Amino acid sequence: IHQELRVWWSIRQRIACRRRSFVTLGAAATAATLVAVPLPHGVELPAIVEPAAAQAILAPSSGQLTRIHVRAGETVTAGTVLFSLASPRLDSEIARAEIQLTLARERHQRRTADRADRDSTLVIEGEIAKLVETLDGLLRLRDDLAIKAAIDGTVREIMPDIHERRWIQRGEELAAVVGGGAIQLRGYASEEAREALRLDARGRFIPDTPFGRVFDVRLATMAETGADTIEIAALSSLNGGPVAAVEDGERKTRPLLTQFPVLLRPERDEETAARVERGIVHLEGQPVSYAGRLLRRAAAILIREAGF
Repeated sequence: IHQELRVWWSIRQRIACRRRSFVTLGAAATAATLVAVPLPHGVELPAIVEPAAAQAILAPSSGQLTRIHVRAGETVTAGTVLFSLASPRLDSEIARAEIQLTLARERHQRRTADRADRDSTLVIEGEIAKLVETLDGLLRLRDDLAIKAAIDGTVREIMPDIHERRWIQRGEELAAVVGGGAIQLRGYASEEAREALRLDARGRFIPDTPFGRVFDVRLATMAETGADTIEIAALSSLNGGPVAAVEDGERKTRPLLTQFPVLLRPERDEETAARVERGIVHLEGQPVSYAGRLLRRAAAILIREAGF
């Protein structure tokens, strides 16, 4: 290496006089400038637009749909019964608990005449209290089979395959109720995207469907820590969304890579939404150089691999 450097030093005058040397130096300086100088760039986030007040109507437990009380487009108030379910298994458990409670109370009433029952009074009273608690819980579950609206609004739609006498699974979506007024946008930012964003950044929502509305937005809030689970089901890869996720043993949707929840707001208050719509938000990112992005990514990998 020392000999090589001496040779290059000895011919430095000839190199400096050549035109090719100036071109090479200029190209190198330009490349270094592009790498080191912060440049503006855009950031893309997966997001959904939805009414600020919305309720997905889910079945609280499995059962048979006995009656549909509303139609799509109908206006409802909070507390309105939308669907009625019946659960023969739950009815059987309630009947069994009522019989057991009746027998326990009869034993408690005759404890003065029966020495064995008199000696086990505390046991019988504990059994009665436990049966009362169990029965109350079962009755609450039966009350929940009358599925009600939690907000004032309009029944946006009833799922196409929902009809009376059909058996419904627990957690199955039956319909959606949306309130009037403002909308909100929720989404997720990757670790790299979060570093490039600033609050109040301007952007534009582009829906996935060709007939959806395009409108301007601003970044309102951004979480400081990554999400443990993907709460926006429409954005999960398990439902065809862009956020890579897996389902764990507890049936929770976990992101494969760190995702930070974000909330955006439309630039114009008059924007409305009749349904949940998935899309991409293009936001203005903070100016950053390629060198800075490379260093940040390398630092993030080192921190992650080190277990911090």
